[in-house]
Amino acid sequence: VNDMSAQVISVRNELLLSLDELENGQASPLNVDSHDDKQEAVAALAEYLHGAQYLKAIQILRKFRSQWPNDIFGMTFEDDTLTLLNIYCSNLAEKNQ
Repeated sequence: VNDMSAQVISVRNELLLSLDELENGQASPLNVDSHDDKQEAVAALAEYLHGAQYLKAIQILRKFRSQWPNDIFGMTFEDDTLTLLNIYCSNLAEKNQ
């Protein structure tokens, strides 16, 4: 069993920094990918998270949330970090099996 807690904490900290950047208007809007399938959307988010593209992951998450409200993508902006960490950890667990 691998202890991935340091890696998860690092991703959490980077997400929080990216959220601050986004909320303070320091980040420019990105063109975000469009997906019609929720599983593809989750896979895209996991790919961005594992590629350290945190700002893009947050922006895409928010787009998916508006596309699929009250679903796996959370309900409000306050859910951003937890939702992305859940996706990241689920994907990490699948990769390490």
